[in-house]
Amino acid sequence: MTEANGLAAMEATEAYVAANLVGGRVFEASLDDEGVGYDVPRDDSGRVLPHILIDWLATTPSRNDRSLGLGEQEQPHSLFGSFACIAGDAKTARKVRAALFDLLVDWKPTSKSNAFTAQGGFRERIERKSSTVPERFVFMQYASTTVQV
Repeated sequence: MTEANGLAAMEATEAYVAANLVGGRVFEASLDDEGVGYDVPRDDSGRVLPHILIDWLATTPSRNDRSLGLGEQEQPHSLFGSFACIAGDAKTARKVRAALFDLLVDWKPTSKSNAFTAQGGFRERIERKSSTVPERFVFMQYASTTVQV
């Protein structure tokens, strides 16, 4: 089976991050203002616990290391992910993002992939919009790898 679709690298990365950071509070979901798509983890006081949302893009053919004798599924593909490091305060979100960077960059998710590289990111504060979703601080890290190498 080919790894060009990125599934093996996605699953390995999610398991690796969950086993090593934020007490396993890692979810595959999109970042949004209302916290829809997952239950925002909180402590007993209602404050947001540190957690990470991973949102994957579909793989795209790589322009490097292509071979004329191989079919498209056997060619290298780029896999991009966004990793939203979220906490109840900005300093904790920043520390989670730094720990994620140290964990992922230079790590290979499978034997048929290259190591992750960092691709930038951003910071933002998501204000409380209702009584059911608390204020959250986000430090986003974008990262990519090449699969099917």
